[in-house]
Amino acid sequence: MRTNTILHLLSTLLIGLLLYNCRPLTEIPFIPLQAGIETSANLIFLGDTVRFRQAATEVARSFSWDFGDQTQSTEAEPRHVYTAIGNYTVRMVATKADGITQDTATRVIRVLPALIDPANQTVLPNLNGSQDVGYAAALLPGGGVVIAAKRNVNGLVLFRLNNNLEAVWTRNFTNIASGQLFPQDIIATTDGGFVVVGYYFYDAVDTDAFILKINANGQEVWRRTVATTTRREAFSRVKELNNEYIVIGSVEDRGRSSVWFTVYEANGQLAESELEGNTWNATDAIFTSDGGIAIAANEGSNPMLIRYSSDGQLSWNRRLELRGKALSIRELGDFNFLLSGFVVPNEQDISADSTNAFLSKISNGGSTEIWQEQLRLFREAFYDAAQASGQRIITLGTHSNPLSGSDLLVGQYTAEGQLGKVRLLGSRRNEQAFRIYRNGVDQYLIIGSRQAANGSQVWLVRINAELE
Repeated sequence: MRTNTILHLLSTLLIGLLLYNCRPLTEIPFIPLQAGIETSANLIFLGDTVRFRQAATEVARSFSWDFGDQTQSTEAEPRHVYTAIGNYTVRMVATKADGITQDTATRVIRVLPALIDPANQTVLPNLNGSQDVGYAAALLPGGGVVIAAKRNVNGLVLFRLNNNLEAVWTRNFTNIASGQLFPQDIIATTDGGFVVVGYYFYDAVDTDAFILKINANGQEVWRRTVATTTRREAFSRVKELNNEYIVIGSVEDRGRSSVWFTVYEANGQLAESELEGNTWNATDAIFTSDGGIAIAANEGSNPMLIRYSSDGQLSWNRRLELRGKALSIRELGDFNFLLSGFVVPNEQDISADSTNAFLSKISNGGSTEIWQEQLRLFREAFYDAAQASGQRIITLGTHSNPLSGSDLLVGQYTAEGQLGKVRLLGSRRNEQAFRIYRNGVDQYLIIGSRQAANGSQVWLVRINAELE
């Protein structure tokens, strides 16, 4: 009896074990090693801290980071501060517990120059929330300056300031034309007054050029507007010579673009008007030390420099083999020329938002491009440049990025074209500037504008050759 009971229990246990071992098997999934990187930001200012986090699959057990600047870390969530601007490729190698199996992830961190609110700045008051934008200035021999600015859409406002940039008088001109105003140049004249030139923009096929003469107190003496319905006219630069005003600009007429020379007598009478070239669109001009003229122009999507002799004859022209636009021309102390503007990537249209600033030093005879440099930060263009001691070059431009909007971009280059320093000036108020003037030994005055709580205001910044 007992034997049967034991046998019964053993058989029951055996059957249970057999049934247990016959249950469906549960498959343990294979988890491959896959590295990943998460960051607090991919675009930062110099001095900002970037927080990194490994985002590898759960089988990763150790991590090796290379931040692209010869520094490393083995933390799972390291922090890092970059000490120079540039684009850095960050690499993170994740390793499994076996110490052999590895995977790599990368991420690019772009480091911009630190954004600095300049110490020596002056903001001119606007009028009832008006949109004021400074474009040009005339530095006065006895000290002080006269600023030419756009007010709202079609108003011209002139500010005369003393040497401390305090207001002497302000004059408004609101009835020149109905298009959008762009003053391009202002000069002090030998009679104590001033001449302003520029253009009005109506639409893509219609702009009108203007010249305005005022006296020492800012009252209008005369004005002239060149207005047609089939051409685009624009004045860029003016110079007084032998009691006449020589004005340089451009004309576009039914697909043909030309450099435009005009001469006005002291009383505003047009004395001469002449067009040069069929494919040249002038953007800036200077009167050179030998009495000639150098013009920054564009031929299609190619920047170019055009040179005229002192007797008005075309000497040479040089076209740069890059896609972009020339915006400024300056004569350097060694009598060579500096062309500046912006370039666009080859795959993009000339009007694309993605641009980088460029400088090109061209020999006095035009035969050689001595050097060319491009600055690639995010989106920028050089609008002007000035000479500093030691044949250094100070550049001015506008830079924009998603962090701070639009800022002033200033750079310091050696005579050989090497970038020494670069800074962003602003305070996240969408600043912009178009002209820089040498105002003493290694002292410079920048003319621009910045957004305000009510509209925008003309913004003046003083810096030295060290960009401080």
